[in-house]
Amino acid sequence: MKRLEEARLHKEIPETTRTSQMQELHKSLRSLNNFCSQIGDDRPISYCHFSPNSKMLATACWSGLCKLWSVPDCNLLHTLRGHNTNVGAIVFHPKSTVSLDQKDVNLASCAADGSVKLWSLDSDEPVADIEGHTVRVARVMWHPSGRFLGTTCYDRSWRLWDLEAQEEILHQEGHSMGV
Repeated sequence: MKRLEEARLHKEIPETTRTSQMQELHKSLRSLNNFCSQIGDDRPISYCHFSPNSKMLATACWSGLCKLWSVPDCNLLHTLRGHNTNVGAIVFHPKSTVSLDQKDVNLASCAADGSVKLWSLDSDEPVADIEGHTVRVARVMWHPSGRFLGTTCYDRSWRLWDLEAQEEILHQEGHSMGV
């Protein structure tokens, strides 16, 4: 309904005003420049996430690799090897690069084979695996406290993990499609 209301309001704006607004928008868009560009992998990049201090960018790739890049110069810092198939997402812990030690768990990633991996910033290998999913895990996301990790799955469920207790604390099923 909101879309129709916006269309009606847009139609009430005089044509000359709409044309002028579009010209201004195009003028401002022409002034945009690409700050940097980088070939991230041989296969498609499926996800990216900035570190909390904005000095790194993590990318997830269909090649099974995750990569950490410096910002703003786009230099490759680490190639994280541990997944055997398409990686769906990689996310930084909320305190990563701010107050966490590099040896602690700083990132989480998930892949099409159901794997969920935890990573530190000082190793290219995962520090832990979270087991429980048997099909494709679509996304992972940290709770703001950093203690909990949510995972969504193509088995039409999502799970909440307590990483301090190292256990699954919630498994909610019943979605009509993959989550």
